[in-house]
Amino acid sequence: MKISIFTLMAFGVIALSSCEKLGLCRDQGLQFGRMDYAGTRLRMDGYYYSPADTDENGLILNDLIVFYRNGVVKYPGQASVGTEEDYLRLTSGLAEMRETKLSWGTFYTENTLIRVCKWRGGPCGYQATQRTGEILNDTTFVIKELEIKGKYGVGTLEREQYYHFRPMHPKPDSLNTIIVVE
Repeated sequence: MKISIFTLMAFGVIALSSCEKLGLCRDQGLQFGRMDYAGTRLRMDGYYYSPADTDENGLILNDLIVFYRNGVVKYPGQASVGTEEDYLRLTSGLAEMRETKLSWGTFYTENTLIRVCKWRGGPCGYQATQRTGEILNDTTFVIKELEIKGKYGVGTLEREQYYHFRPMHPKPDSLNTIIVVE
């Protein structure tokens, strides 16, 4: 069997190109869409934080989550303890924050159940994640499970991450180009 030089070159180009460059990557859709939140189980006049990591200087970094009545959730990232409000104010007006899938998602509650969907970066397009947990009271909830929907299926991790509420006024708005609010 003869293989032409053109076939070998084409195979080499394909092998050396990433799936993204070839247009094969697709972002995964969130597990559920945006639904207005009319409940009272979560406070909406601030943000939630959870100790998540430690930076190179030994400072504790908090994961931040901001919920909105329109069913949108904002994931602005991590900030060191004591700087969360400054970080939220600083990042709230950035175009990059408003236009990045990694910063936005949706949430849903039913009785004490909470589900939060967002995107995370993946090797070939954005993966959709769903965090499922329990609302303990209006200022505390715990995430117990993380489900990741990627190109090759769904994986689930069990975890226990507590989030606590802090009031903030004014709270950053939910304007973004990712989650459509009619």
